[in-house]
Amino acid sequence: MGRGFQLGSSITIQQNTAASNFTPAVDDGSALGTTSLQWSDLFLASGGVINWNNGDVTITHSANTLSMAGGVLSVEYAQGSDNLIVGSSSRKAYFIPDSSGVSLMSGAGGTGEGIYLAGGNYLGLLASSAIRAIVTSAAISPFSDDLISLGTAALGWSDAYFASGAVLTFGAPSTPDVTITHSAAGVLSVTGSVGVGTAAPDTTLHALAGSAGTVAATAGSVITAENTGHCYIQMLSGNSSQCGVVFGDDGSSSQASLLYDHSTNLMELRGKTAGNAQMLALDANGNIGVGTATFGTNAAGVFAVLSGTAPTTGPADSVQFYSSDIAAGHTMPSFFCEGTQVIATGQADSVSSVRVKMRINGTEVTLLAI
Repeated sequence: MGRGFQLGSSITIQQNTAASNFTPAVDDGSALGTTSLQWSDLFLASGGVINWNNGDVTITHSANTLSMAGGVLSVEYAQGSDNLIVGSSSRKAYFIPDSSGVSLMSGAGGTGEGIYLAGGNYLGLLASSAIRAIVTSAAISPFSDDLISLGTAALGWSDAYFASGAVLTFGAPSTPDVTITHSAAGVLSVTGSVGVGTAAPDTTLHALAGSAGTVAATAGSVITAENTGHCYIQMLSGNSSQCGVVFGDDGSSSQASLLYDHSTNLMELRGKTAGNAQMLALDANGNIGVGTATFGTNAAGVFAVLSGTAPTTGPADSVQFYSSDIAAGHTMPSFFCEGTQVIATGQADSVSSVRVKMRINGTEVTLLAI
């Protein structure tokens, strides 16, 4: 078996000559030192291994590194002591106050692995000998306002996940100037102004593709689109649908609208009269209709006016043109001018077979071909 040290009739330690090991006589039979007589130091060669229970837990040395395998490292600290030594510097271990406040197998919620801190304690994150952030039961926060960033220009987080109702707050914590709030209805609401491409928005929403110069948005504007060159607002819809802008007030959400109908290629201006009825129409053939979008066969570049109510006065510096119904199935073009410079005299209607009747300032006249 080999040589050994014998006390009384029992072999306490023996040397295995084949393997060059010192072993106790029986498994788990002897200790290195006692509670009153302890060894001063232990020296192990490079690559040395401390092995518990035939590999259940091991600590292995490699160049400047100790690696633990097969178990969990549990360290208990006394609050207020210098416990963690890194090089020549000390670190306080306040984040683990005592054994009753630490659990590596259950958190405050009761399940899962992690470090659980009893109420009234906090976990501190330190860098460069200064506390940079603290973790309490309610929040993770920097140690002082505007102290640290989440990520850097070179190292960014992949994603951020927030619960329903989460709020992103910017500005002074007690009086933020911008907030982004989530609601359960799938909505993000923003307080303050939003600039896309600009850090100084003129309006509540300002999209800047390029500077238009020193000009600023008109007072009262809510949305601004700006570019150095051409600037458009794009609206897209299906081939059988409409695009448009609808105007409303506290009396109605649809007082007027500007619509484009993709199914008919008709641009319409609708107004409050008769419940947002059609007032002006422009079709694909360049026809313009006032109160109507119906044009004659083969019409192109035609101006049409729907018969309405004739005016009774002639406003200054204007000529009013309108359509008059004179009988069922018959209309005539009519004018109402400023002043009384209309003379209803001349040849009788029967003199020429080519004639056009019209009403000017309420008086019917006939234009004859010459």
